[in-house]
Amino acid sequence: MDRVTAICLCKEFEFRKLSEFFIREHEGFVYRGALTGRYDGHLVVVFDFGCLVTWGHTPQQLEAIKQLVFPYMNTPLSQIVVDEFSSETTDLAMIKNDHIRLAGGDDLEKLAFSFGLAQSVKLDEFEQRAEQTISDTYHIPKRIADHGVSGLSRREIAQLRGRLFVAQSDINLKFDLLDTPEFFWEFPELEDRYTMSSNYLDVKRRIDVLNKRLEVIHGILEMLAEEHNHSHSATLEWIIIWLIAFEVVVFFAHDIFKWF
Repeated sequence: MDRVTAICLCKEFEFRKLSEFFIREHEGFVYRGALTGRYDGHLVVVFDFGCLVTWGHTPQQLEAIKQLVFPYMNTPLSQIVVDEFSSETTDLAMIKNDHIRLAGGDDLEKLAFSFGLAQSVKLDEFEQRAEQTISDTYHIPKRIADHGVSGLSRREIAQLRGRLFVAQSDINLKFDLLDTPEFFWEFPELEDRYTMSSNYLDVKRRIDVLNKRLEVIHGILEMLAEEHNHSHSATLEWIIIWLIAFEVVVFFAHDIFKWF
């Protein structure tokens, strides 16, 4: 049995430069949404969203591969995400108990499985980011319940809202985790391999749960932003009232009582 490792290393790769390097040095070939190559005779699949899947490599070889791609990383993760599987070639394709069975075992079949594995570890990274955001904002509703105020400035609320927007945009728009990869437009006969891995790793449901959790936080921050806007409007109203009152006093003092 071979070792299969899916790993998320960074936010994204400099994909064009990395592709040129793989084509030049590691038998690289570019598909829609993925890059394949070979290291020590075994398949490596690289995805532009910062993930790669290795087929048949030892831990030592995996470390060497990580060093190869390091110069092409944008925003390396402080804590990388890894998922391990085993694989063998049989007469029936399936995935069960973290064991992948390949019906033939050619590179295209491995690539098709790799899409689901890579999406899962990328989603793991998003889930970790969401947990950190939830941890950073957990005190807000509790503080409001205890003290009636959030204790956050308009700037802090805007920064938190920006982080949430980036996270949701990455999940739903930029990295295209919700849709079937375009690779399967060209190889529809392999889409069932992707579906197997994606369903096994529960990718779609996890995305839905993650989006709902982020939406709850977004709702809290929207409420706080509206509260700040209301407070700001009330302050402006009082300033206007005092300016009008001052103008009335000046009018009476100057025009009615002729004090100056």
